[in-house]
This record gives sequence, C-alpha cells and structure tokens, in this order.
Amino acid sequence: MKITKQIIIAVLVLVIASIIYAPAVYPQAIDQQFQLAQSYEQGGDYANALRLYLEIYASNKSEKYFEPIARIYKQQNRYEELKPIVEERMKSSVNASILILAGEVYWKLGQPNEANVCWDRCRKDFGKDPRVYIELATTLNVLRQFDKSANVLLEAKQKFNDHPNVVDALLRTYIYLGNYTDGFRELLYQYALTKNLQQAEGRLLGLMTSEDAVKYIDNAFAREITKNNDVQLLILYAWFLRSIKNYDKALDIYAQIDAANNAKGNEIYVFAEQSRLDGDYDIAMKAYRRVMDMGKSSPYANASVYNYTKTMEERFFNKSALSKEEANEIINSYKKIVSNFPKTDYSEQAKLRIAYIEDSIMQNKQNAMDMLNSVIATNFSPLYVIQAMNELTDIYIEKGQLNEANTNISSILQKYGNQQKANPQFQYELSKCKYDQAETQYYYGNTDSALALYYSLAETLEDDIANDALSRITFIEQNKDLVKPLNLFIKAEYLEKQGKYDEALSNYYDVVKFSTGEALGEKALVSAAVIEVSKKNYAKANKLLSDYITDNAYPLYGDNALYLLGDIAIVENKKDDAINYYADILVKYPRSILISDTRRKIREIRQE
Repeated sequence: MKITKQIIIAVLVLVIASIIYAPAVYPQAIDQQFQLAQSYEQGGDYANALRLYLEIYASNKSEKYFEPIARIYKQQNRYEELKPIVEERMKSSVNASILILAGEVYWKLGQPNEANVCWDRCRKDFGKDPRVYIELATTLNVLRQFDKSANVLLEAKQKFNDHPNVVDALLRTYIYLGNYTDGFRELLYQYALTKNLQQAEGRLLGLMTSEDAVKYIDNAFAREITKNNDVQLLILYAWFLRSIKNYDKALDIYAQIDAANNAKGNEIYVFAEQSRLDGDYDIAMKAYRRVMDMGKSSPYANASVYNYTKTMEERFFNKSALSKEEANEIINSYKKIVSNFPKTDYSEQAKLRIAYIEDSIMQNKQNAMDMLNSVIATNFSPLYVIQAMNELTDIYIEKGQLNEANTNISSILQKYGNQQKANPQFQYELSKCKYDQAETQYYYGNTDSALALYYSLAETLEDDIANDALSRITFIEQNKDLVKPLNLFIKAEYLEKQGKYDEALSNYYDVVKFSTGEALGEKALVSAAVIEVSKKNYAKANKLLSDYITDNAYPLYGDNALYLLGDIAIVENKKDDAINYYADILVKYPRSILISDTRRKIREIRQE
C-alpha cells in the first residue's frame, strides 16, 4: 500500500513538474522545428517542409504557422487538401485574409457562389480598411478576374475618397485588362496626387500596349494640356513623346517647359545632350540649334555651338566611314568655334578634334601637328596641353620618328611628371605618356628597358594602360629566348603602325619561318592574315588561315583565325559559312574576348 501511494505521489510530482516547466521548453522546440521546416522549403524539399509545418500547426494554430501551409498547398495547386484546413480555421479565427483565401480556394475548386459569399462577407465585415480591398483585388488579379478586381477597387475608390494606394491598385488592374482609356484617367489622377514621375512613367509604359493605345494617350495628353498647362504634366508628356520617338513634338514640349521654368535654355540643352548620348543625332542637333539661336540670353549657347559640331561628327562616324567632304565640313565648323571663342575650353577642345580628324581621316599629319602645336602654344589648360603633346607623340611614332617622340615625351615628363592633380583625366594622360615612353623603347628593340617601364606601369595602375602594359610584359617574357624572331616581330609591328604593309608582311612571314611550332609564329601568321585582309587579298588570307586551323590540333589563335575567316565569308557573301566560322568560336573558345562581337555578328546575319 505504501509503495502504491509513493508511486502515485511520484507521478503527481512529474505531472506538476511537466506543467510548470513545459511552457518554457515547448515554444523553443517549436521554433527549432519551424526553422528546420523553413530550411526544407528554401531548399525545395516541400514534402518534408509541409510535414513539419502540419505537425507544428496541429499543436499551435497561430497565423504564423498557418501561412506556410497555405503557401505550399497553393504553390502545388492542392486546393482540395487546403480546403478543410481553411474551413476549420474560419470557425475559430475569422479575418479578412482567411476569407479572401477561402474565396480563392472555392474559386479554384469550381465553387464560384461560395467564393463570392466569402469575398462579400470580407468587404462587409472588414471593409473599413482600404488594404482589405487591395488584398482582395490582388487575389482576383492572380485568378485573372480583372473585371471583378476593377469593380472592387472602384467601390473602394469611392468609399475612401480616392485613396492613393487604391488608385494605384486600380490603375495596375486596368493595365492588366488592357483598358488604356480608364487607365490613363487614373494615371493622370494619380500623377496629380503624387507627382511621382518615375512611377508615372512605369505605369504609362504599361498602358502603351498597342498603336491604338499610343494614339489615344497622345491625343488625351494634348487635350489635357490645353485645359491644364501644368509643368509636371508637360514633363510626363515630353517623356511619352520621346518614348514613342516623336522627337520633334518632344522638342516643342521641352521648349514649353523651359519657358515655363525660365530655364534659359537648360531644359532644351539637357534634352539635346540626352538625345546625343542615345544616338538620336538629328534631333540633338535641332535642339542645340534652338539654344544657339537664344544667343547671349542663354548661358548654354556657347556649349551648344561646340556640341552641335561634335554631334555632327558623331552622326557621320556612326552612319558610315567618314568621307573627306564630310570631314572638311566638320573641320570648318570647328574652326569657326576656334575663331569665335578664342582661349576657351570650346576652342581648345575644337582644336584637338580638328587634329584628330586631320590625322585619322584626312591623312594630313602636318595639319594635325600644326593644330596640336597651337594648343600647346595657347597653354590655356595643362590638361589640353598634355593631351596635345601626347597626340604629337603618337604622330611621331607613326611617322617613324622615334627620336622626336622621345624628345617630346621627355618634355612632358619634365613639365608635368611630378604633378599630382586631382583630375583623373590628367593622370590618365600622364600615364599614357609613360606608356608611350615604354613603347618607343619597345620599337627601338630595347626590350629590357621597355620591360622595366611596362612593369612600373602595371604595378602602379589599375586601368586600360595597365592592362596594355601587362599584355606587353607577357608577350616579351614568353618570347625573350627567341631573340631574332622576336626582334623581327617587333619590327613588323612598327612597320605596320607606319602603314608600310608590304614590308610588315615580309617580316611577319620571316617570323613564321624562323619560329615554326612556337606561339610567336602562330601570332605572326594571324597578324599577316589581318594585313592580307586589309589589302583585300581574301583568297590568300583564306588559305593562310584555313591551313593554320587544319595543321594545328590546338591553335592558340584559333579564335582570331575563325573570326577573320567569318569576316572574309561575309565579304564574299557566303553567310552560311560565316555563321559556321563564328559558331565554332562559341563552341571551341567560350572564353575568347571575341565572344560578344561574335554573337552580335551572328545575330546581324540571321536578321538579314
């Protein structure tokens, strides 16, 4: 009997202890189980995640543990299994979200009447909060019941006095419906309310789904502006006109904005700049011209004169190869800037552009040098001076005058070598000068001196110049034991730079002969092929490259060879062959630096 009483007392103690201590331990265990379920779900193991969520929910009916169950069942379209859980929850914990979800479940299971009852009850019992209507409309949109969603939001719009969040939800629903007439009306209301240009642009883009929509919106904007000449509305209209490429009308609207803001040409100038950057050169030039016509009343007139000519130059370059007639037109326009705005940023920049065109297009190096020397003599800014001196160095190198190039480099370093200017462009020009110094030693054949200079640049810089220096270092180090072929290759490179292509070819072919089986020989062969292509010796280049691909199991410069073969095939109108050559690059050389250009060329051929 005593034993039985002791057992009963012990059991009671354990029960009491479990009651006292369990609440402190149990939630912790649930949290751990919940975290494990979340990790399963995030890893895509929905079966184990759902099993754990259901176990947790069986012991704790909180919203937190119900939501993931509903989420997974919905993702897996298992509405039949979700239904009893939702119905049970509605008996004990009714809120707007559970009623909206219940309606969704009934709708998915083909029970529209029951769904509508839930959604009507949701609005009746919990409709004092606009968020309830938005949540319901969002669910209806997911169910592709856009008309129902619009009706719900129209009810909310009236009930909550055009609440901005309701208006935005209604606008998005009209976008889903493709209802651009009502959608544009809501857009104007929302924009007037919020003045959020970025949001308005996004919503407007969503409404522009067809030619009819664009035409309607254009006419609606025009009507609205006659009634309300609001600057913010003009700004949105101007964006719309640019997006549909009605640039002339957009320019007129920007002129209105400029006048309304008393911006003195700034709005038109910004439009011109953006158009130029986008490659819309004709409208950019028209806009610059408008600012130029404003004369002294606009502080942007002088900049527009320079940028007008610069845009003309860019338009010609992007249209095709610049003819000498077109180049002369641009040069004369720049010369007017030099004459009308002496000793200004515009005049010095114009001189530099003239020098570039004289050198690269007109092939008149003396005229280019005269213009560069004018920049140096004017001495308006150290940046322009060092740019001009660097350009002179390049011309000396191209003319084969390495001694003159070195003298010019020494002058730059003596004048600016120790200057630490904050202007990154100036520092770039100074680094370029030091790179040119290394290049002259390279072309002299003094590879040891060149290497020391290249290493200095590669160790201290993090830009394109450093990358070029690293390329030179790698090339010299890899081939320094091939003394004669290396010197021949450097000589060939320099002859090619001077435009002496026949002599360069002879030297490249000698390198191939003296370095059979070496990477240097392969590089020389491809370099020779490039010159043959430039001379339009397509048959010779084709054989050279085809033999190279065939004779080498793993050609080091195979991507370059295939790319050239593809280009030759295009010239010869063999587009299928070109695609095959380019496709081989994608397959065999996936890390080639030519990949992006190769893909672009394949796209262009297929589009034709």
